[in-house]
Amino acid sequence: GSQLAIPVRANAGAKVLVAYEVVVDFDFSVLAAELCVNGDVNNFACTLNEPRHSALLVAADQASSLTGTPTLGTVTLTVKATAVTRIGGFIAEIVLVERSSGQLHFYKKEDIRAGEGFADVHAASLRARALEGGPPASELRAASGRSRSLLYARRLQSTCEVVDGCQTGRWGDVSGDCELTAYDVIFAQEVFVKKRHFDALCPWSKRQLD
Repeated sequence: GSQLAIPVRANAGAKVLVAYEVVVDFDFSVLAAELCVNGDVNNFACTLNEPRHSALLVAADQASSLTGTPTLGTVTLTVKATAVTRIGGFIAEIVLVERSSGQLHFYKKEDIRAGEGFADVHAASLRARALEGGPPASELRAASGRSRSLLYARRLQSTCEVVDGCQTGRWGDVSGDCELTAYDVIFAQEVFVKKRHFDALCPWSKRQLD
C-alpha cells in the first residue's frame, strides 16, 4: 500500500538537545507503523506498534552538541484505508542543556502541538494537507491521552519509597526522580565518563547501574 513518512523534529533553540522520548500516534484502522529511521541524536531506539497505534522514539547522548531544529527520527506509516485521519503525539520527555552553564531543562508530558493535524489518505495514494472543519482539538487531545495513559501505566507498575533520603523502588531509575525516562540514560553515561561520582550515588541508583 501507499506510505507516508513522518519526520519528527524538536526546536532546541540555542540549547543542546541531549535526550528525548517522543510518541507519534495515529488511527490503527487507517495507518500502520512499518519503519522507524534514526534522527540526529546518537543511541537511537524505536518501538513500533506497542500499543499498535503508536511509535515511540528514544535517544540519549550526553556528548551531543545539537542545537536548532534537529530531527528526532522519521516514522513511515503504511496506508490501510481511505480516510481523513489524525496524526499527532506527545512528548514524554525532552532534555536540553544550556551551553554556558550546563543547566538542564526538562520538558515532560506535553502534547505535540506544532505539526499535529490530519492527513487525507487513500489506500492507493495519499494527500497530506491541513483540513478545515476536521475533528475538533478535543479529539486530538483525547487520542494523545490514550497513548500517554498506556505508556505511563507500564511505567507506574511499581511505586517508590524514600529510604535514607533516596527514592527507591522504580526499576531502571538511576537519576533518583522515581521515573524511568531517557534522562536515566544520560545520567548513567555521565557516571561512566566520570562526570558524576559513583560513590556519591544512592544505593538504589548503584544497583540499577550494576
